Amino acid sequence: FYGDEDRIDAAGRRSKPFFKPDWSPDLLMASDYFGCVVVPRALVRALPPVSVGDYHSLTLRLVERARRTTHLDVNMAHRFAAADNATPPAYLPTFLANRYGAGSGVQPVAGSPAWRCAFGNSAARVSVLVPTRDRLALLRDCIEGLFATSSGDFEVIVLDNDSIEEETLAWFDAAQARWQQLRVVSAPGEFNWSRLNNLGIAHATGDVFVFLNNDTVPQCEGWLARLADVALRPDVGAVGALLLYPSGRIQHAGVVIGEGRWTDHIYRGDYPHTDDHVFVAPHLPRNVAAVTGACMAFSRAALDKIGLFDESYAVAGNDVEICVRAMRHGLYNVYLPDVVLLHLESKTRGRRDPLPDVVRLEAYLAQHCAVDPFFNRHLASVPLYSMQRSAA
Repeated sequence: FYGDEDRIDAAGRRSKPFFKPDWSPDLLMASDYFGCVVVPRALVRALPPVSVGDYHSLTLRLVERARRTTHLDVNMAHRFAAADNATPPAYLPTFLANRYGAGSGVQPVAGSPAWRCAFGNSAARVSVLVPTRDRLALLRDCIEGLFATSSGDFEVIVLDNDSIEEETLAWFDAAQARWQQLRVVSAPGEFNWSRLNNLGIAHATGDVFVFLNNDTVPQCEGWLARLADVALRPDVGAVGALLLYPSGRIQHAGVVIGEGRWTDHIYRGDYPHTDDHVFVAPHLPRNVAAVTGACMAFSRAALDKIGLFDESYAVAGNDVEICVRAMRHGLYNVYLPDVVLLHLESKTRGRRDPLPDVVRLEAYLAQHCAVDPFFNRHLASVPLYSMQRSAA
């Protein structure tokens, strides 16, 4: 088991508390966030000789052999310096191979000293599902950005929810002629995000589904392959991305569930490369209770296991519900900061989520995820409520 920690200087002054999540394998593969670890004597004696100083490798070896890994909500230790995550631990490639197979490994990140874990699944076929109703300016930027940053085996299915503008309808024809991988599927009727996605799944041929809002614009090469690589792990449910406002500030870096009732996007309005946090920095991958449906990936195998979107959630709460459902089936939801998209949602826009969706989600979370295992009980549950009751 491991606990929380802070920093201490030579004069004994304490600062920079670090309140940690419960066991998060994706975070541990990226950062030795455990710090002080307490283990049984027999577990240590069973280890082969290890290099002195490579504590991250030691932690990976211990986790690999332990029956259970537990986080205690107490301050267990002081660090004299920040943990060094500039280079991957020597044991990480073996840890990945043992856990995910011989195709996994460690990759450098271009133009950066950083590194990331890969799992050998990037050749899968990906189906991108984009619901829309007119708003052509948004949709055009989304699709243009998607094709400019993607390669490999993928298809794009635009789910047309009763578009009526002539310019939009003409663009549908032109886009299908321009891109062989793009199809427009008619999805008439009252807007229901869950129903539209389920319809898209029925038309899709991919091994991985990426559910994408029409007001997003991909910003990095190879993002579809990266989402697919992680989504196809057998222990993964939903995979989400780092979404930024046009200002460069964070719109989404994972969803926090607080007090069994509310959800919010942690770090909303912050900059992604800020390290001055009392929780996990937003530029590190980690496991989360939920990710936003604005950019969410699931493998076909995961949805076969947990079921499709719950269509009783028409507008809001559907992304959180399916993520919590994935956790209930023993799967991890993953936030990837190296998959970056712009999200053109206005950060000043007031949310008016339908009251039935809000009430249903509150009841569901109170029963199935009253405490977020990937946050920390010592921190404010939700700083900004994204699920606000509607007066209507």
